[in-house]
Amino acid sequence: ACLAPRVVSRLVVREGTPVQGLAKALAARVAGVPLGQAIALETRLRGEERLRKLRVARMAQALIRAHSWQMAPSSATLAGLPTRPFRCTASLANPEDPWAESPREGCWEGWFLQVAVWPVSHCAPREAS
Repeated sequence: ACLAPRVVSRLVVREGTPVQGLAKALAARVAGVPLGQAIALETRLRGEERLRKLRVARMAQALIRAHSWQMAPSSATLAGLPTRPFRCTASLANPEDPWAESPREGCWEGWFLQVAVWPVSHCAPREAS
């Protein structure tokens, strides 16, 4: 299914993308997304196998970190920030496919992995403990 109308923002994962920065960007963006819409994390599935695995691993690590912050903020800094539980769906796409979503910026030849992050409740501020 085409997710383009429901994806409001995209975060592109490259070899140099830091996990912590990606997790922070994801957590911040998902807090403001309307229900029924999503943030997409994307990486291309081209190039050397080791680098493909690295990009996918960084994507997974950032998702895990952001999810843990949303479900159980532990530091005083995170405890006062709004939190938003989310779920994920993953899909493979080829932008050369006539049914693919809108073109990506930069070089998006071949297949890419898209993980859509869907909020499951309204944003709720947490009380600092």
